[in-house]
Amino acid sequence: MTTAENSSPHRETSLMSKLTRVLKQIGGVPFVYPLFALFLVIVWIERPVMLKPMFFFTILRQAVPLILVAVGQSLCMRVRSIDLSSTGVIVGAVYILTGGWIEAPTLVLCLLAIGLGLFVGAVNAWFIAIRRSSAVLVTLATAMIVSGSVLILSGIRQPDRAPADLVEFARLRFEGMPVIALLTIVLVILFAIALRMSVLGRVMNAIGTNPKAAWTSGLPYVRTVFTVHMLSGAFASLAAIVLIASLGKGSVTLGADLALFSLAAVVLGGVSFGISRGGVIGPALAGAMLTFLFNFLTAYDVAQPARLIVVGLVIIVAAIVISMRENKAH
Repeated sequence: MTTAENSSPHRETSLMSKLTRVLKQIGGVPFVYPLFALFLVIVWIERPVMLKPMFFFTILRQAVPLILVAVGQSLCMRVRSIDLSSTGVIVGAVYILTGGWIEAPTLVLCLLAIGLGLFVGAVNAWFIAIRRSSAVLVTLATAMIVSGSVLILSGIRQPDRAPADLVEFARLRFEGMPVIALLTIVLVILFAIALRMSVLGRVMNAIGTNPKAAWTSGLPYVRTVFTVHMLSGAFASLAAIVLIASLGKGSVTLGADLALFSLAAVVLGGVSFGISRGGVIGPALAGAMLTFLFNFLTAYDVAQPARLIVVGLVIIVAAIVISMRENKAH
């Protein structure tokens, strides 16, 4: 009888500890997951037509550029850096594809566009990791230099139509789903798995937690900063390729707001300076959610200024929730 009485409190304690662990895990879920679920419920009630496959997949394809830029931005922020050069990279990559200066197959043009992103990322990383310059100032400066160069060249030769085979590729669908969107989902998932299992992912987490300790302990700080910034540039170039393929025509203003909205997606996705709770999937999902939100507000004829206000309020709420979670954790 005594043994049974003693075992009962132990069972209750064990049950409470399990419940506490579950609640902590739920509390650690990035803010974007419950927010996106709630948003989809609202869309289902108010605008169910947006969830029909044709509309849903079309919006998903529109989200691809923001998703790609947000993934690249999240890598930089995980090592306490930032990349504001994506606007310039996109403008430059678009001009490589549509400027008409280089007569080459589409694949070569795409590789050159990605090469531009890698080069800009390397320049950013050199100033940030080697010269210890401000990431904000450096990446903003490179964006302005690349954008200004494209504006000068566009005064001589305006951006023209996108390569025809690239446009045709953007129209391909698999079971009703745009192939570009499907490939992006696969890319993001595989990249998230690879980063989680690789040494790079662990080093990024260590640098994000304590950069000075990571540096003094001999971790490859400089190499990691170079890697994340070059990857961020490559993702921005991929976003430019998708933009061109989808729109069919170049412009020196394409992707002008992607750098700003990518920061919003990263924060909503549970990633901030040195915090990687959302990983890669969180910012990608947040990028998709923001695109759906823009389309939802457009369906109600909400003007652009009001849309920006709504998005800003969502970001503020997300930032408050993340801050409260981090304060509670510490």
